[in-house]
Amino acid sequence: MSEKMLEQEAAKEWAQGEDVDLGPVPKRRMSLLTIRIDRETLNGLIQLAKREGTGPTIEARKILQEGVQARIDMPFEATVRQAMETAKRAVESILENGYSPPAITEKRQGPAKKPAVPAAKKPAVKKAPVEDAARVMAVVKANAAGIKLTEIEKKTGLARIKAARVLKGLIDSGRIKKDQSLYKPF
Repeated sequence: MSEKMLEQEAAKEWAQGEDVDLGPVPKRRMSLLTIRIDRETLNGLIQLAKREGTGPTIEARKILQEGVQARIDMPFEATVRQAMETAKRAVESILENGYSPPAITEKRQGPAKKPAVPAAKKPAVKKAPVEDAARVMAVVKANAAGIKLTEIEKKTGLARIKAARVLKGLIDSGRIKKDQSLYKPF
């Protein structure tokens, strides 16, 4: 008997209030994720699914899993380099084409926004957190035996509080470890 027939019989029995054995519970538990994508991307996903002989949800799951795994496997320096290149392209695009905020297509609901308070004058060039992390990571890697926060401060030119925040982020992401007062690469 085909699997489709078994499913139909099980559905009939379930509808009649009878117990139905659906087989073993899968070992891997799945979670639900809802995403919004534009119509063009959805149509492309549907075409890809038809070509592969599956459904668009299965293809979307495959693409997400492969993309996440690729990013997990990507070395930290490559991730930083990729982020810096993306930021550079965005800035170049804004400089060439100007910037216009995206059009609001739907009226937002919720509390009204407070009027913006003029910010204090900011420095002309602000270094990106990714760049700070890359500098700190390079200094820590160059000192495999360990390096103190004060030395990291001196070698990177970052303020102590900023260096400490960057170090905490690198520790939390598993890039470095702290042993007593020394920071070391993994």
